[in-house]
Amino acid sequence: MRLFVAVVLMVGLQPASSQAVPYDLEQFRSVLDDSKLQAPTSSPTKINQGKFRGAANEYFFLDESKRYMTFTVTGDSKRSELRQMTGDWDTATQTPQRLLARVRVHVPETPGLEQFTFLQIHDKKSGDDGLNKPLLRITRRGDYRKTQDHLWAAIRIPQDPSKPISLDNLATKNIDLGPRPDGFFDAEIVIHQGRMVVTIEGETKVDMDVNYWNGLPSYFKAGVYNQDPGTSKVEFESLVFLDTFDKPEPLAVADEAADSAEPE
Repeated sequence: MRLFVAVVLMVGLQPASSQAVPYDLEQFRSVLDDSKLQAPTSSPTKINQGKFRGAANEYFFLDESKRYMTFTVTGDSKRSELRQMTGDWDTATQTPQRLLARVRVHVPETPGLEQFTFLQIHDKKSGDDGLNKPLLRITRRGDYRKTQDHLWAAIRIPQDPSKPISLDNLATKNIDLGPRPDGFFDAEIVIHQGRMVVTIEGETKVDMDVNYWNGLPSYFKAGVYNQDPGTSKVEFESLVFLDTFDKPEPLAVADEAADSAEPE
């Protein structure tokens, strides 16, 4: 009887998923403590803020080497994304808002998946206020504007710059960020005093006035979000949200020798 009780207790202590857990790695804890996971749809929440310890699933896990936080999802308009919870900052912020990532973007095995998003700035819908649209989506696109396998920034702008941005005054500006790197690369998004800057591998790709977005509380998102049918996948070696221009503290990265029409 005692043996049976012990076995039951041990089983009860096992995590719900057999996947390796991203929260086990120190370098991911700060971003996970500041996030919830939305998968495979935005609601209900898949993992709530403060519940990442011991949590992994088919959409969110460590890769086989147990070094990289991995996001994957299948299906048009499906997602597996971290949503920043202490966001709701304004683009006019005097305090810099930064997303820093070292990320690997995989080519979809499904030919029909021409576009998926892996980093975003999104505004918050609050009652009748807010657009509930992304200011910025950083995407991988297969065949687009005579390019193959490039990264793109899709940026919401007012169609008529003389009028406030609204659902009736909305357009998208697409900026080519260059060919998708084969391996891991550094990406940074900065919002500060009405300007948005996007850098890839230390090179500034976007530097623009976004004061037209002022008054729309916003937050960062990171993971995968499909704009077409198919399966997407990205891996993060590191990911942090910061509110300072200071360099981030060195992160404890796992041992290198360890087992290796747009929907909104």
